[in-house]
Amino acid sequence: MELFKQLPIGHSAGSWPPFPDEDKSTYPALAERFEVLDSEVLPAFLELDAVATSAQIRYRRFRLTLMTGAGLTTIAGALLAALGGATWPGLIVAVLGLATTALANLYRRDQPLERYLIARAKAEHLRSIYFRYLSGIDGSDRRALEKQVAAIAHSRSSEAGNG
Repeated sequence: MELFKQLPIGHSAGSWPPFPDEDKSTYPALAERFEVLDSEVLPAFLELDAVATSAQIRYRRFRLTLMTGAGLTTIAGALLAALGGATWPGLIVAVLGLATTALANLYRRDQPLERYLIARAKAEHLRSIYFRYLSGIDGSDRRALEKQVAAIAHSRSSEAGNG
């Protein structure tokens, strides 16, 4: 049953903030930092988190559909071999093969796994910045925080891991 919970069917859970709103009141001394983080880091984090989640679901759907198409093509091919001279199984093999190939080409152009990994890395980098600013260990001010967020959120994919 656990296998079916991971199927990419339906909608995923929404994005969630690094620090839950209901817990913020527990730390009144950090209220000003939470306000800065909620206006500077949180919107970019939630956007990238949503992009990552969407790309992950798209990746899983592509993979599931490709595996299903390959399996059905194999079954139709076995049926063709078993029935010998019948032409209809050959047509099914051809149609399934073409459809699976077209889907694989679309997958190659869309690159959902790469999009997921880049967006997730950026979101997690923003989460790290969130907690570093909250703790005050890096000593950065609001302007430095804005620059860090902009650099991460607007970086190209080749720069996603650097920074």
